[in-house]
Amino acid sequence: MDVNRYGFRLQEVSKASGVDFTHQAPTLDIKLAHIMPRIADMGAGVSVADFDRDGWQDFYVTNSGENSKNKLYRSNGNGTFEEVGEAMGVADVNRDGTGVSMGAVWGDYDNDGFEDLFVYKWGRAELFRNDNGKRFTNITERAGLPKWMNANTGIWLDYDRDGKLDLFIGGYFDEKYDLHNLPHTRIMPDSLEYATNGTRKYLLRGRGDGTFEDVTERTGMNTKTWTLAAGAADLRGTGYPDLFLANDYGVAEFWANDGGKRVRNIGKTTGVGKAPKSGMNVAFGDIMNTGGKFSIYISNIYEEGLLPQENNLWVPKEGTSGNKLQYENLAREMGVGHGGWSFARSSAT
Repeated sequence: MDVNRYGFRLQEVSKASGVDFTHQAPTLDIKLAHIMPRIADMGAGVSVADFDRDGWQDFYVTNSGENSKNKLYRSNGNGTFEEVGEAMGVADVNRDGTGVSMGAVWGDYDNDGFEDLFVYKWGRAELFRNDNGKRFTNITERAGLPKWMNANTGIWLDYDRDGKLDLFIGGYFDEKYDLHNLPHTRIMPDSLEYATNGTRKYLLRGRGDGTFEDVTERTGMNTKTWTLAAGAADLRGTGYPDLFLANDYGVAEFWANDGGKRVRNIGKTTGVGKAPKSGMNVAFGDIMNTGGKFSIYISNIYEEGLLPQENNLWVPKEGTSGNKLQYENLAREMGVGHGGWSFARSSAT
């Protein structure tokens, strides 16, 4: 690469920096052996935070092999990292009978200034309280989390603006299935475009003490789509974070937050949920520098002559806002439509 032209170049330095990690896929139930490469291609997640508040960013990586270990890399402040997952108590989360990790997100649920860790799984999700950056305590048993889920995405948000972080969790397979002990293999989407046999959503209201109340049904979130990624942002300028879901085998969902009391799916009326796609990622940005009107980028699958879905860049239409908000897709015009198999996920809030 021409450094003089671009001003920088990137060099792969993981091993030299002390980072030694290879993701392992799960094996799951032997009944799935004939389609295992397709089923078990999830779970390689990374989440960044300064967990010990020393001014340097650290990161947590998830593994998905049964009895494999997740790792927590603490920055030494000089470009190198030390693996401290085992010592800090956040490595051994893929034990037999508890499921396997799909990803993790940091969030300070108790407002003590230290980022706590939520690990979502195909199995029993786990929540770790950060004890002043010295160690983590597993508080899963008292948290009130679902006993079992098949989660692909999890994000922290304060949906009701009470100053306490809440959790949204979405996924693929129905929560009734343990993918390691299946009664049958009839678990795949009932449609490649409008699947409705995925898992339920989970909107969990945080009480600020590490316990959560399931308010999904009360708030009106009732779909069972195949959600791969989720994001939260104040998309309508109401002061409350809306939820946007990138769904595989179906249409995207835009859940408008009505004052932290109820949510409504306005995907069709805004234009973002009219056509089915293979939604893989969702990210927000004020790309037009409009002072806070976010555009939404969704990555899908594109393969010329076979899967012409293209990625979507949903930009708010001029003159629309609030409950009359509408979007137009400018991905092709702005050169970001063709991304191949854009298999990526975002957990940013």
